[in-house]
Amino acid sequence: MSPRLEGRLTKAYELYKNRMVGNIIVSRGTGVEGIDEALTMKKYLSKRGVPENRIIADSNGVNIYNTSKKRKKIYECQ
Repeated sequence: MSPRLEGRLTKAYELYKNRMVGNIIVSRGTGVEGIDEALTMKKYLSKRGVPENRIIADSNGVNIYNTSKKRKKIYECQ
């Protein structure tokens, strides 16, 4: 994991821990190495104490903007 990505995940964890957010969205597809990057990020956060049901992983995500738009549509339908 790159230092930049780890820094972003650490910040997301801090926001969750300080109750500034209730859920965390991680978004990314499968990298050239064949690893599902969204699931890797979810595991990273889960190991630090974020409950898995509070981490929304989009393994087909191109970017967080598109993932957020998809999530918004899902919430509107519920």
